[in-house]
Amino acid sequence: MAPAASLALLLMLYLGLASGLLGYLMPGYAWRRDSLSHLGQSGARLAHVTNLGLFLPIGAGCFWLALQAPLLTPAHWLSACLAAGYIGAVIWPLRPQAHPANRWHHAAGAIEYLGGSSALIWGGWLLQSTSLLALALLTLIGITLSQIHVWRLRAGQWQRLAEASLFLGQYLLQTYI
Repeated sequence: MAPAASLALLLMLYLGLASGLLGYLMPGYAWRRDSLSHLGQSGARLAHVTNLGLFLPIGAGCFWLALQAPLLTPAHWLSACLAAGYIGAVIWPLRPQAHPANRWHHAAGAIEYLGGSSALIWGGWLLQSTSLLALALLTLIGITLSQIHVWRLRAGQWQRLAEASLFLGQYLLQTYI
């Protein structure tokens, strides 16, 4: 397995395990209801640990993967979008109430999810991979359902579907390089 593909797999596993542990340690946190951003939310008990120990290393790892991938390829684009989302979450942590800074947090998330799913569609088309196209569809379904009012009580669950799809897509694209 190539080093970049190994790192992509490691980042996916680290995100799942570390966010699960942090969610367990956070009083009142429910993974099905709450997004990953709630772990790093301003004023949260473990916000510094989440932002500096989870989001920053994930963002830095994705940035490194973007630098390793050939420019203007789906692997480069997806890794760069993931890096933008996670580094954006560190720079602009979610605020508990409506706050002007939340728009930057949400913009970083939009870059991650919309840009990432676009990279998966591009990679699926370029490589004739139905797996990448299916992951793009799952990303879009997950992020859409997390925003629909009826499904808001399961927003965290839908976000994790989108995250898993993007990170699995990153691993697959790194193996195709």
